[in-house]
Amino acid sequence: MKKIIILGVASLLIASNATAQETAPVLKPLNVITMTGTYAGTFLCSSGEMGMSLNLKDIGPTINPDGKSVDGNKRLINGVLNFFPTVGNPSAPHGAFEVGGTAEIYNYFTKVKLAPGKWLEKPENFGASGLEGMISKTGHFSGKPTVSGCHTLNMTKLRTQ
Repeated sequence: MKKIIILGVASLLIASNATAQETAPVLKPLNVITMTGTYAGTFLCSSGEMGMSLNLKDIGPTINPDGKSVDGNKRLINGVLNFFPTVGNPSAPHGAFEVGGTAEIYNYFTKVKLAPGKWLEKPENFGASGLEGMISKTGHFSGKPTVSGCHTLNMTKLRTQ
């Protein structure tokens, strides 16, 4: 009689374990493009090609104008933008300033708008600029500085191990 009870309890435990496994939630990755990271590349201005690196950080979701709901498609971002000379333009200035703005996340790209902030290293006779562009799912950032005379911004997200 003991053997039957033990087998019955074992069968019950196996059955309850199988049920728990069948109903356990399955975690799936979110379908979002993470813009957090460091990007590097170049942009063109009237003074020639300049190097750029941009370190972006996702701060969190934006709040809709009603003050009660969160806009899940739009994120607040900030970071630091560095610019520097390139081989093709060795006399270009170098400097750095903070940036802040928004990122609108879509299925295949993220639309980014950044405004200039506080200078960290300001060269003489040089102004800060905002950026507008898109980050592809593969990590390519294309766009332009918002100051007149500058255009064709291309950067790639750096991979870190």
